[in-house]
Amino acid sequence: MSEREVSGRPDLVQYRKQAKELVRKQRLGLTHALERVKRHHPRFHALALEEIRAAGFALADAQLVIARELSFESWPKLVKFVTTIHLIESVETLADPVSAFIEVACVPRHAGHRDGTLEHAEMILTRYPEVRRSNLFTAAILGDEAGVRAFLDRDRTQAHAVGGPRGWDALTHLCFSRYLRIERERSEQFVRTAQALLDAGASANTGWYETIDYPTPRQTFESVLYGAAGVAQNAELTRLLLERGGDPNDEETAYHVSETYENAVMKVLLESRRFNEKSLVTLLVRKADWHDIAGMRMVLDHGGNPNWTPMWVRALCCMRCCGTTAWR
Repeated sequence: MSEREVSGRPDLVQYRKQAKELVRKQRLGLTHALERVKRHHPRFHALALEEIRAAGFALADAQLVIARELSFESWPKLVKFVTTIHLIESVETLADPVSAFIEVACVPRHAGHRDGTLEHAEMILTRYPEVRRSNLFTAAILGDEAGVRAFLDRDRTQAHAVGGPRGWDALTHLCFSRYLRIERERSEQFVRTAQALLDAGASANTGWYETIDYPTPRQTFESVLYGAAGVAQNAELTRLLLERGGDPNDEETAYHVSETYENAVMKVLLESRRFNEKSLVTLLVRKADWHDIAGMRMVLDHGGNPNWTPMWVRALCCMRCCGTTAWR
């Protein structure tokens, strides 16, 4: 039986404040606080109260106590529960489920593009199943080949039309879909859906512009190739876009495709011989960042120049730091 119950509308902000307050009280040696710690934190069960007062007690420890008092095994599980409650509430009151779905089913604009799950998107689809085929963009996000082909059969010009809350075309929605990144077992379906869009006139060089590098902002182009190769790490979709004329020499593709020790997608890009010298040295430097010797060899074997100077560091210097100058 828990000492406390989760309120009807739990508030993580308040729980975090309570945890900070518990840290303060533990450090003051207040008996009630020390007893709470002893009762709910496994590391302190066997200690006397004076020993608990003298022990190291961090915010994470206090958060665990708060969670255990509320009958949760851990703080992350409490956070998950509260977040889900709030998501359910937000889904029930959506004014525009289609736009909301597109926002949460595609990569976040102002966070890491590989962040996030499908939980919110799936909640919206459960509550509003009509969203699945409400327009070409939602069908593309889901890799719904039949749905995309049905829209294109009615009007092929939709293949290069833009819309939705982000003003993207359908292929961009597909290549920056969280479903593409997460549901890897459906890769072939996404590739066939992309092929349908390309056959109908979508461009393999489409994408979107994002403002980065605050507080001195500038624009950078986020291409569909970057979405397929650098975010989703999807080799076959990358291959398809290259075959249809996709140019990998944007600022993002070479930089981010290297962020793994699984180099299948990078291999597809290198074997296309489409990378220019700047992109190749970007790959080389980034593989040095990862200390990926096999990846560095692969880039060098495909023409990467260790003496070419990129914008931030000479590739050869990185190789020396890794002790790989004698790569052959």
